Amino acid sequence: MKAIKIASKWDGFEDLHFTIRGFGAEFATLTADLKGLSNVVLEEQYSTLKEMATLHKDHGVFLCPSRFDTQGVTMGEAMASGLVCITNPVTGIPEYIDESCGVLAAPDDPMAYAKAIWHAKENPQLMLELSKAASERVRVQCGQEQTVDREIALFMPSSS
Repeated sequence: MKAIKIASKWDGFEDLHFTIRGFGAEFATLTADLKGLSNVVLEEQYSTLKEMATLHKDHGVFLCPSRFDTQGVTMGEAMASGLVCITNPVTGIPEYIDESCGVLAAPDDPMAYAKAIWHAKENPQLMLELSKAASERVRVQCGQEQTVDREIALFMPSSS
């Protein structure tokens, strides 16, 4: 939220569009500074799978700040949809994303995150390349052959 608020002061911010969706006791407090920004939609609600797919289709970047994410499932789903993820290289996240397929910002640094958002805005060709690389990385690293098929093989009797 702080990064978006920082970026809101920069020329060209109005060219961006943000959807922040979530819920919980702190949602209103955490998003209060963003109310009134015409290009920021705040939705206090849960997302169904269909709604999430629509959000992925309607956006090009997925902001995924984290202090502790061991598996990055939501980030992986966004990458599979071709969204460029802006995230932090903490805990398990570097196992799934690096500079070849996403944008990494220093953790707990709203200015670094704002600059990462701006980097995405200012480099559309790079974003296209990262989008393609992100979806490819998810398919290669987390696709059926690398997950489900390997797990099933563990339960199958050995042919030797």
